[in-house]
Amino acid sequence: MRICAKRGMSAVFVIAFLIGVTIPAGVARASLFGPPSTPLIPNVQQYTSGISVWKPAANTRIVLDATASAQLQDAANVLAQEMVSEGWESTPPAVVQGVTSQAADIHLFLGPVSDVSSPEGYQITVANGLQIKGVGVAGAFYATRTLLQTLRTRKQYAGTVVDWPAYAHRGVMVDIARKYFTPGWIEQLIRDMAWMKLNVLQLHISDNTGFGIQLAGHPDITTSPSLSRADVQAILAVAIRYHVEIIPDVDTPSHATKLLANHPPWQLKLANGDRLSDHIDYSIPAARHYVASLLTEVAQLFPGRRFHIGGDEYFPAPWQTGNDLVTATSAPQLVAYAQSIGGPHATLFNGFNVYFNELGGVLTSLGKTPAVWSDDIYPGDGVSAMALNTSTQIVDWIRWNDTKPNAGNYAKAGYPIINVNGDYLYFILDGTSHTGVGTGPTKNPQGIYETWAPRTFMGSAGNGGDYVLPTYLPMLGAQLSIWCDSPNALTETQVSQRFTPWRSTFAQQVWGSSKIVSSYNRGLLSSGFVDIMSRVGPAPAGVN
Repeated sequence: MRICAKRGMSAVFVIAFLIGVTIPAGVARASLFGPPSTPLIPNVQQYTSGISVWKPAANTRIVLDATASAQLQDAANVLAQEMVSEGWESTPPAVVQGVTSQAADIHLFLGPVSDVSSPEGYQITVANGLQIKGVGVAGAFYATRTLLQTLRTRKQYAGTVVDWPAYAHRGVMVDIARKYFTPGWIEQLIRDMAWMKLNVLQLHISDNTGFGIQLAGHPDITTSPSLSRADVQAILAVAIRYHVEIIPDVDTPSHATKLLANHPPWQLKLANGDRLSDHIDYSIPAARHYVASLLTEVAQLFPGRRFHIGGDEYFPAPWQTGNDLVTATSAPQLVAYAQSIGGPHATLFNGFNVYFNELGGVLTSLGKTPAVWSDDIYPGDGVSAMALNTSTQIVDWIRWNDTKPNAGNYAKAGYPIINVNGDYLYFILDGTSHTGVGTGPTKNPQGIYETWAPRTFMGSAGNGGDYVLPTYLPMLGAQLSIWCDSPNALTETQVSQRFTPWRSTFAQQVWGSSKIVSSYNRGLLSSGFVDIMSRVGPAPAGVN
């Protein structure tokens, strides 16, 4: 275990902690119960020890300032009920406003925190009760996660925490197109994510073999079973309460077998006469209109600000060969489409950009920001006026080889980027694995904890190493992915069990604070992150 003495802990306290000397109550107590020696996931950014100790009592109230009571009501209600489910209270503490906090109270309020700009930042200290100040509402909520984890592992709280995330996007993607996950499972995932301060859930709705939600305007594409409109609304309500943004993901123009099953004329027909049943021919206006209508209906179900529109694996990987690959020669209509818009110098990939810019325009009109996979986006290729709009977010999962753009090229071109490195962050249901999960040298919780970092992007596919994005270049954050390539390889309960250490290690890394321990597994003379996971445990019982 790492013992941190730089933030107010004296050497005497550290030595006493290590050798087990009993120190009188008072000042020493704060050093023994403060976050430096407290298992937290993720660990906090800053901690200063203090003399006063706080713990819940029978007369504990949650006090809200009158100026922010409406904004903080949900966070207060969740905390009040969790104080019961965690065993601290027999009934939920009263939530009151406009009164002075007393010694047993939790004062939940908003305000600036020194040197913290993120709205997800917060401060916790003991003075006239427990003072929890969030820079924004999300920050106040995350402070309650830190409080409950500390109470669970240390039974009381002391000192001052100042905390904030290093990255704004800390996400998980779930493939609900190829495997049905019940609404209750998704709601529990949201609670588990919030427990670790993860804040984005991308729902991969559309793939070759399924479409995971029911659409009144397109009933023919829906898989059974799938999420109903009521299911989606219930999931969204939980997500709002736990400060998790939901991003819908409809993947085109590839992986579209389900979307094209009743529309064979829109399947991409190659020059040799073959039809690709999973590729949309986006040179056909009616096909583009069809996709736009799908996106519009899905967007109206999801009130969030972002929407993922696909873009992966339409064109061949560099090592692929055969007669069914999409190239300028095999699909001349796609080149003609590009040149009809950008002139004779427009490339195949310029037309790809135009397709996504058109869909992006539809989403922008609905108040959404589009996102695409990174596969075949080429800054500076062909006709610059036909480049992908730089408001589009690039979700970078692979770099096919070193001739392709890297994350630095996207950032320098002005694209917001999200790291979903397929060599580390892909949890893949695999029917050939004895665990049901695909593995690799670093594609596991230990690899995420000990080797990966949020700026570690794929260097090149096929064990081509890592590319580390320079710190001067901006990025939004990173995301884990649950891909259901073999949907029956695991039950949804097994997915939860196997995924827990992935989520926990990822949460620590993407929050950006110092690790409490350096190793994932416990050693002969040291604890490991597995011990911290065991002590922190699962999220408190759900609040509805």
